[in-house]
Amino acid sequence: MEEKIINTIASILEVEPSEIELDTAVGDLPEWDSMHHIQIIAALEKAYGIKYAAEDLAEIEDVADLISLTQETIG
Repeated sequence: MEEKIINTIASILEVEPSEIELDTAVGDLPEWDSMHHIQIIAALEKAYGIKYAAEDLAEIEDVADLISLTQETIG
């Protein structure tokens, strides 16, 4: 799951997956703006057939948080 999420983020941001680490925070990369953030969330919801709660999305600070939230949301 970790690799799939990182690859999804990299694809949307049009960067190499190697540029994304678990501690890469939203906004660490110039490409990771608010519009791309929404695209990442939508792509992950579609890929995993889930819907994140808005209050949970507000707490995402880095890639590790996004992976954890995805795992929790899947159940």
